[in-house]
Amino acid sequence: MSYNISCLSASMRGVVYDGVPFDMQVRDIPKPIVLSENEVVVRVTTAAICGSDLHVYRGYMGGNPPWGMGHEAIGLGKPSLLSPWEIMS
Repeated sequence: MSYNISCLSASMRGVVYDGVPFDMQVRDIPKPIVLSENEVVVRVTTAAICGSDLHVYRGYMGGNPPWGMGHEAIGLGKPSLLSPWEIMS
C-alpha cells in the first residue's frame, strides 16, 4: 500500500545541487511517497550541511545530478498513515 503524505500540496522546499560547483538552489521538489510498510517519512524541521556536502558543493564528488543536500536532519516522523508524528533524527 502506498500513500502520499501531502495534505495541501504535492511539493516541498529543498536545497538542490545541479552539478555546477559552488551553485545550489532552494526550490520546490516533489514530496516523497511511502511505498511500503517498512518506510518512514520524516517532516524535516532542521537540516545541516557537513564536510561531505562541502565536497559536493565544490564539485569534488557526487553522483548524477540533481542531488538533494543536507543529509543531517532532525524532524518529525510518521511511521504510518494513522500514527502520530514522533521526533526523529
